[in-house]
Amino acid sequence: MTISRRVMVPLAVAALASSTGCGTAMQLQDANERLTSYYAAKEQAGGNEAMEETAMASLRDLATEAGDLAASEGNTLNKISFYRVAATAAWQAEDPRVLEYTEAGKAACENEWSRAPRDCGMLTFIADFAAVDETTRTFNALVDASPVSADDAKGVFEAYEESARAMLDNRGDLDGRVPVRLLAAFDARIDEVICRQIGIGAMALVSEADPTFDGACRLSNLRFRAAQEAVALRSCTGPVPTSMQDCP
Repeated sequence: MTISRRVMVPLAVAALASSTGCGTAMQLQDANERLTSYYAAKEQAGGNEAMEETAMASLRDLATEAGDLAASEGNTLNKISFYRVAATAAWQAEDPRVLEYTEAGKAACENEWSRAPRDCGMLTFIADFAAVDETTRTFNALVDASPVSADDAKGVFEAYEESARAMLDNRGDLDGRVPVRLLAAFDARIDEVICRQIGIGAMALVSEADPTFDGACRLSNLRFRAAQEAVALRSCTGPVPTSMQDCP
């Protein structure tokens, strides 16, 4: 049993924000082109560990460079764009600095959402996506090292659950503030986390390790929360819950 670790390709690179100087514009263009190139190299590694590590090392270097440029950039829109590149590169490199870059980027976005909706939207949810991917790596490692302890299985379920809640909390900040296609991509990832990674993978894992754990109740509450946020979970089966439940 495995869950795909594939991330959402359309979210890897955003359109360039406006800039005020040729030097910075060229640096932003170069950063975005390198992000696209390194991401493609990682995807094309096809299980070749040496190729994948080379791509991830390049992504880590790019995260450092873009983060440094963001920190020293005086123009707020350019700062946001550099932080978006840094955060995305760190996410794809499995680098914990993704939290540092998203938080700094979100701070720069505070009064700029109307001028940089795509970048600010991405900076809002990249940390959530990184957390989900980290949980998936843990899940796959547990499955490969079967049998799984009850505590480890519940830990995976609860980590996914926490990410799903965070994503649903963040969605309210995104609705009406980001391009429709970006919001749809975010909703698709919520669907994947709740219906597939929790509803199929984590449920199977925890049910086998601890049959007394009521994951179905907690999954129902996540589905109800999603409905309240107008997120259509098309991959889930069964009727949409009409109320929250008191789960043990």
